[in-house]
Amino acid sequence: MFRLEIFALPINYDKPYMIHDYFVKHSLDLVRDGGQVSIISSIGTMDKRTDNVLQEIKSNTHFLGGVRLPDTAFKKIAGTRVTTDLLFFQKDQAKNLNEEELVFSGSIPFEEDKRVWINPYFDGKYNTQVLGEYEVRNFNGGTLNVKGVSETLATDIMEALENVEEPKPIDNSLKAPVFIQEEVDNSIPSRIREYLALYSFGYERNQIYYRDTHGIRKSSKVDEISYYVDEKGEFKAWDSSLSEHKIDRFVQLHLTDEEALDVYKSEEASKRGKYKGLFKKTVFYESPLSDKDISRIKSMVDLRETYQSLIEIQRHQDYNRTDFQVLLSKLNRDYDRFIGQFGYLNASVNRNLFDSDDKYSLLASLEDEYIDSKDQKVKYKNL
Repeated sequence: MFRLEIFALPINYDKPYMIHDYFVKHSLDLVRDGGQVSIISSIGTMDKRTDNVLQEIKSNTHFLGGVRLPDTAFKKIAGTRVTTDLLFFQKDQAKNLNEEELVFSGSIPFEEDKRVWINPYFDGKYNTQVLGEYEVRNFNGGTLNVKGVSETLATDIMEALENVEEPKPIDNSLKAPVFIQEEVDNSIPSRIREYLALYSFGYERNQIYYRDTHGIRKSSKVDEISYYVDEKGEFKAWDSSLSEHKIDRFVQLHLTDEEALDVYKSEEASKRGKYKGLFKKTVFYESPLSDKDISRIKSMVDLRETYQSLIEIQRHQDYNRTDFQVLLSKLNRDYDRFIGQFGYLNASVNRNLFDSDDKYSLLASLEDEYIDSKDQKVKYKNL
């Protein structure tokens, strides 16, 4: 007998989670003892060095196995290139805590590039559960990616799934989930409180809001800044690529390492140039949105709403063709205006601002990615 849990009502916890981490924890909280959870997730769920949800679930969860997919796995259906994991968990309230599982041991530095971290389950150059070759992209201080090298992905997935463990026999006593009431900030406009969906951006005048499992908050962005320190950690010089404006804005924050989202310091000192003998330090931190950031997000919110309305109207067989054409014309006008002002939706600056919105992938699918034959660079065009 199988029990299927389908849910839309969010459980709110006493801390915010990234979207995929939230659904791992949420699903395991809802499913009965012995139940299984399968999820397609970004690699951050497994690889994160800090705030890793695996450390929270390890006491009552078995990891049955996983498959790391290449970045092209969902390109045709979602229009994006992203490395993803197929993960399989099983809930066990009476789990033997002395049982050692590699996956829960914590992330380790990636051997070929110490800037990035990896879960040991997916480590290794010839790991059968990794369907491609690892590479590190120079994004956000280094991002791990899997490049596909096979033309038989479906077959490769089936073979890798053979290594996923069978569920363990566990007592099927069902325990009711606990729901925590969401706290509401009355300073937030009522329209935003009532209608802003989970994992979505919204706005009122020039204020951007974002709703996650922790509630609704005024939005900011993750920024980074690099500078050089000596072996004692004392500041010596700013990175030469930084503008005076960015340096001034960072200095005004009076941010300590403990208050930053993350801090990375190179293990070896620079061996040449004006920074010879110094260590590069990169700080990731929350930064206020600029006026242009706000304009970009507001425009993407408007595009999202129009696109979703266009999809919604077609759910009915006898939909009004005139209303459909009005929405389609509006979407085309707004999209043309957006790329004229801010570039393509898939451009990194727009993706970085909006990819935490649950509908960003849908929005990005308005564009098709291709390799320019002239300069061999990845570019985009509207469908």
